[in-house]
Amino acid sequence: MIPCSKCGKVNPMTTMFCHGCGTRLSLTLGQVANSVANSDSSKRDQSILASGRSALSLACFLLGTALIVRYVMVPELPPADLPTAPEVVVIGKDLPAWASAVAVGTQAKIDFAPKGRLAWRAANAAGVLSSIGVPFAPLRERQQTIMATQKKDGSFPGGDDICATALATLALQAWPRDAQVIAAAANGRAYLDANWKNLGRKPPLARALAYMAMADAQAGTELRARLGALAVDGSSPQWQAFALASTVPAERQPELAALRIKLTNDLWGPFLDAIAGTKSQLEARMLFIETAKGLTTGEQRLLWATVGWLAPLAPKDWAEAMKIWAGAASAPVDPEFAKACGTNAADAVMVLTITVPVRVSPFQRP
Repeated sequence: MIPCSKCGKVNPMTTMFCHGCGTRLSLTLGQVANSVANSDSSKRDQSILASGRSALSLACFLLGTALIVRYVMVPELPPADLPTAPEVVVIGKDLPAWASAVAVGTQAKIDFAPKGRLAWRAANAAGVLSSIGVPFAPLRERQQTIMATQKKDGSFPGGDDICATALATLALQAWPRDAQVIAAAANGRAYLDANWKNLGRKPPLARALAYMAMADAQAGTELRARLGALAVDGSSPQWQAFALASTVPAERQPELAALRIKLTNDLWGPFLDAIAGTKSQLEARMLFIETAKGLTTGEQRLLWATVGWLAPLAPKDWAEAMKIWAGAASAPVDPEFAKACGTNAADAVMVLTITVPVRVSPFQRP
């Protein structure tokens, strides 16, 4: 470019007369050099800009290709081979075959073959638990200890026969690993069914545990339907909540306000949200192994294990806790709970804790 010495207007290199004032332009060697340098700089800038555009275009192309491969060409992974709760009515009108006996302790025929979710557990529980790394021996020992206390009428000893029998039956149903365990659990359910008409005179804990045991086995009678709001009235809040996790979703009581009022621990909110099928806010640190190691009671560990299974925010920590707890001594439970449920209480709660993956449907996660 050539600046006019008179008016200062900048003119193209090939111009002889100023476009501004008409003065003849004179060209010096320095102006030629500057013009060439400026031209080279302009070309370099344009080259860099073109390269940038090419890189951006390539990046967009690669991103588009990745999205097409991910969502179009590659099929969805199959769902995890985990238990689902079959849509079997928990509270039905017909007595199950095993509960048709007139009285427990007689020679009446009882069907000991596991059905539905119990059959699934019998076939798959060992594989699921071994994949987590849970040692089998401590679970077997706890179940053997529980079975050794069963009476001839199918009940188990405790301050309240229904509480003790329902909790022990739940622990046996958690892993129906052989014919002996399956038969002991069936006898426990038969005792509960034969005494169901007296449940109204029993304490709330007995109602909650009995309902949980029968619902867990997908065995229901018309009498059970009469519980209604008593299943979630907050009279035995934590075991009423645990019982809900054992029922088919369509049969759950929808109103959980009473339980939410009574259960204020930070983990109960996410637990009840999962039961209600709503999303929940849960901090991952609540499911870290450090938190698990600070839990000293069986009820606390059962809650932590259930929430950690429904909301797998720290799966390695969760699996590590299961392995530690399975091989350690059973954690103590609430004294009143232990009194009602007898000497099996702590062992039974620990069995329920370790077997959460085969008892609680993973598709209820928040």
